[in-house]
Amino acid sequence: MTVISDLATILTILTGLIACAAFLAATGPGARLIIFMILSAARWRTVVRAAIGSGLAAERTFVIPAVRQIVNVQCAGAPYNLATEMEWLCQLYQASLPIAMVGELADRKDLQLLSTGYERLAGHCRTRLIFGAKGNDVISRQARVADQAAVLLRQQSLHVAYGDSTCSQVIDRRAQGFYIKLMYAAASMDCVVSPHPARQPCVPGMLERAPSSAKPRFEGILPFLLMHRLELDGGSGRVILHLGISEIPYSNLLSRNTLWDPRNSEPPADVMQHAISLALIPVTSDGHILLSRRAQEAGSYAGMIGPYVTGNAELRDRRGLTADRDEYGNPDLLRAACREAKEEVGLSLEPGDLKILGLAQIWSSEDTGIYCLLLSATLPITAAEAVSLTRYSDPVEGSWEVGNEVYAVSLWEEEDRSVLEVLRWITSTDVVIPQAVAGVVALANKTSAVTMTDLERATASHAGKPDRLISVLHTCQPYC
Repeated sequence: MTVISDLATILTILTGLIACAAFLAATGPGARLIIFMILSAARWRTVVRAAIGSGLAAERTFVIPAVRQIVNVQCAGAPYNLATEMEWLCQLYQASLPIAMVGELADRKDLQLLSTGYERLAGHCRTRLIFGAKGNDVISRQARVADQAAVLLRQQSLHVAYGDSTCSQVIDRRAQGFYIKLMYAAASMDCVVSPHPARQPCVPGMLERAPSSAKPRFEGILPFLLMHRLELDGGSGRVILHLGISEIPYSNLLSRNTLWDPRNSEPPADVMQHAISLALIPVTSDGHILLSRRAQEAGSYAGMIGPYVTGNAELRDRRGLTADRDEYGNPDLLRAACREAKEEVGLSLEPGDLKILGLAQIWSSEDTGIYCLLLSATLPITAAEAVSLTRYSDPVEGSWEVGNEVYAVSLWEEEDRSVLEVLRWITSTDVVIPQAVAGVVALANKTSAVTMTDLERATASHAGKPDRLISVLHTCQPYC
């Protein structure tokens, strides 16, 4: 009887402990504590162990708060996705560039180790889907993001440097007030963005100093290019333009555009990191490229001839606009270009419709070393039909930047002769902005038999506007 009594007492105690554990798991604080412990332990055993195996030099005193920080983000229900995870890796390694772009900290073998670590993290989380619906949601989200991180890191471990990322074609037009470095114009490529958590600081009072006619005048968050390079994807054989992106407030961008004097006999000083903007020059079904005259109310290059669509990716939601990010939370520059096309000229495009022409870095009276991603798209409609779509542009977000004139340029009408004639015009006039010059030069380089030597000769001579190759069309009043 004594033995039975002792067993009953033990069972009662165990039942009470189980009941207490169940109660804690069912309450908010208890559930969060258990989820925190599960996620922290799983991350330590998998990803952190893989990082240490790859040579992570961070002190344990730094790793502990880093793990605590990312797990607190998940437990608090804050936005958490693949971009958040990749940014956390940058913090873990204390890297000034995205983790896939810092070979001295994480080479291809290290990326494979990290990929394996994330695969194990996903597996650990799936075996611990307990403690109610809320806990399951948090843990399953960690498993899903870990799977995505494993795939991404495995893919990036197959990338190798391709060509010389420092090689560029210089278009020196200081007489017209601008200087361009055109990069990657000879390559056909895809675009991949790797995020980094850094954000440049705001500059108080800078927005108030902008011209009264300049728009926008709010503190938008724009992409800041930390690094760029060409890579060859060993898994597919495709060439990739890899961009490392962080964030910069609009006021900081304005503060960087200091006055540049084109009369200086020396080329402008190198600017390694700057904001990156967008320029789109579409090709219509009747063989024209489209340029547009910017409105007098435009925030920059007012009244001059530019690409058909220009703009920036916006990395923060605001009223009337969702941030330009992909389904994983990464900055999506191609999606941003499609949004700008719809807003400014009523043109409906998908990211898959866009072709990358190259990357330009520009110095002018408006810009001091800013980068510009040069894009094109083949339209299934004529130039006149494309311009008629401007009635569907957005008068709040974009159409105010575009004036009432569109230039349909027959770049290939007489093959190389017309190409060279157009190039001589756009590089010798002071009414075409440098983003349009870079885009047309890159497009000509990819679509004609004109060699780089021919291009250099063309940009070294002066010519008037070839009116026989240019039709001037007029935009429509947008519907309200």
